[in-house]
Amino acid sequence: MKYTVILFVTLTFFACNNNDKPTNTVVTVTTHLNENTLYNTDSIKAAITSVNNASQSAAKKKFLEAIDLYKNKKQVAQSIDAFKASLFISPSEKTYFELGAALADNKNYEEALKALQIAEQMDYSPLANVLYKKSVIYASMPNSPLCTDGYTKMYDSMAVHLMEVALQTGCSKPADYLHEKAFDSLRFNNDWHFKNVYQTAMSGNKDPEKLAWDSYKDEFKELSLPLTINTVWIYQQNYENAIAYDYEKFVPEMRNGKFSREVENEYFYVGKIKEGPIYTALLYAGKNMWLIDGRGYSPVYFYMVTYSPQGKIIDKMQVGGQKAFTDNFKNLFVKENLTMEVKEFKNIYEKDPAKDGYENNKVTKSELLTTSYYHINAKGKFEKANKDQLAMLQ
Repeated sequence: MKYTVILFVTLTFFACNNNDKPTNTVVTVTTHLNENTLYNTDSIKAAITSVNNASQSAAKKKFLEAIDLYKNKKQVAQSIDAFKASLFISPSEKTYFELGAALADNKNYEEALKALQIAEQMDYSPLANVLYKKSVIYASMPNSPLCTDGYTKMYDSMAVHLMEVALQTGCSKPADYLHEKAFDSLRFNNDWHFKNVYQTAMSGNKDPEKLAWDSYKDEFKELSLPLTINTVWIYQQNYENAIAYDYEKFVPEMRNGKFSREVENEYFYVGKIKEGPIYTALLYAGKNMWLIDGRGYSPVYFYMVTYSPQGKIIDKMQVGGQKAFTDNFKNLFVKENLTMEVKEFKNIYEKDPAKDGYENNKVTKSELLTTSYYHINAKGKFEKANKDQLAMLQ
């Protein structure tokens, strides 16, 4: 069903506005994008296949700089340049989505639609949020031609259609359509049609918050237990599937405070520990994009979080890795019965980090400090235990 909806939206979109379709003309393929190839699908594919870990890391740093400019400092024009700079290094659907949002805020509507179309083609999730952004853009665009009925404006028609599909696919904030200024003229000039489409779309969508939670949860793949997270395991992982800012309600670490976005770390899906009727246990990772040590390693840390069936956080705990090189390092071992062993180590460096820092400094050994035991109880809470108590749970 997901793919059917995407195809329908894309076909309708291209039929109504050919100018919005990413260019597919034959071009000279290069390994990096530029202003001329930024929305060319062939060039994007070529850039993705040639990307390496170093360029991905550099692109993520530039992306976080752009997020800081856009969401925290409200410097929209500067953020557009930074988002593009990130894409020139390594393209990602998350960056295209945020670029589209920034371009829309800057009233670069045609280009914003191109960026959002690429995000959709690259399977940005949640899809409903891409459709929401597109619908607002169409409602905001001036000088709309008339449809064949001689009355309805084409961009207004597209705005309402995309609103309908966004609501059907789980738009997390459906009430925004009733308050968004871009839709004022639609609500005023064609109130009956607007309300009818809205109410019909919502009739089968009683709980948009639950739909957003389901979309977030479904991004996590099942993990095989027992699971060990240690240095070797951490090095073997590819931190590519980043969690979008649309899901920040499920990842509170994404915010430093009420109105600011955390921009030193990026967060990634790791996997699903358990899903049941009472709670779901998920594991996600954070990575500090600004620190690096003598091994070329950046601090990665892991949170295990339990959620209610509605997506409310029940409990959470840092269970692995380290947030900064000054922190102790945690190893995690999870058994099939959801008992956990967390070992905490102190890393000993080749040179004194206080004098020589970490960038050209290697870990020579790790000293075990503590071993703690936990289990997830029937309500989804993390309970500390000892070995004897855990043995009773076997």
